[in-house]
Amino acid sequence: GGYIQAVPLVSAQATAKGSLTIERAGKATALNFGDDYLPATSLKDAKVDLTAPLVFAGFGVVAAGFGRDDYAGLDVKGKIVVLLAGAPKAIPGEERAHYGNGTTKAIEAEKRGAIGVITVETPTRATVVPFARAAKRWDDKHMVWRQPDGSGYSAAPNAPGLAYVSMKGAEALFAGVKGGAKAVFAAAEK
Repeated sequence: GGYIQAVPLVSAQATAKGSLTIERAGKATALNFGDDYLPATSLKDAKVDLTAPLVFAGFGVVAAGFGRDDYAGLDVKGKIVVLLAGAPKAIPGEERAHYGNGTTKAIEAEKRGAIGVITVETPTRATVVPFARAAKRWDDKHMVWRQPDGSGYSAAPNAPGLAYVSMKGAEALFAGVKGGAKAVFAAAEK
């Protein structure tokens, strides 16, 4: 009899800081909450605990119209994908917003069999939303519509966002790369 209808929603809020540890050549490096990483909030699972190899896939963009496939030649099945925040500057504005969106990236990661996504702050992203500002809001409530089974909707439920890593944390994450995080960020800017 009207235009108003009930929409079932699910709300979630992080209640723990979690942990993020990188193991390379048998040596474990724990990243520091708030300085190096922020945990993602899952609207599907109360707890997410994964241990898997990491695979760096650049921006994680697959855009045939722009001749770009950041997954070309990569095997990410059963692995956690590490992606740079945003999208390449070579992709025009509106399209860049679409391809740089975390949901779009998670869908692409899931299509290829990834089991999780870690997003890394970039110098460009830091000018828009500095990590310190994101850190102040890490435990904000998030809301999505409720699915029939009672869980929250996720466009890529099998490749959840796991963490947001700062440029400082990226130094540990990319320690095994020639030139480290600085080289990765310089290449991303080009």
